[in-house]
Amino acid sequence: MVRKISKYYSDVANINSGSYPVFYAIGLTGHRLKISVLLLIDELNQIDFDGLLSRLGGVSKIVLIKMLRDLESDRVITKITSGSKVGYSLTLTGKQIIPIINSMND
Repeated sequence: MVRKISKYYSDVANINSGSYPVFYAIGLTGHRLKISVLLLIDELNQIDFDGLLSRLGGVSKIVLIKMLRDLESDRVITKITSGSKVGYSLTLTGKQIIPIINSMND
């Protein structure tokens, strides 16, 4: 789906890929879980799946897996594997989004 944002930015895929962190952050406003995941990863610098699941309380594994896959496909987080443990950390784009999310909270 292509939605025209302006005459210069008509490709939604570019926005979702992290080329425009401000647009991506604004798009997250309806996704409280994604915002919570990003803020937790930022706060702890790196966190494993079980740590996220326990800190988010009440979120099912399936929902969390979908959110993590979405964030990973948007190149906002990256998966880090260490043995049998899977952890997540923010990419450069993810780190650029955090101040925008924080400013939206002010």
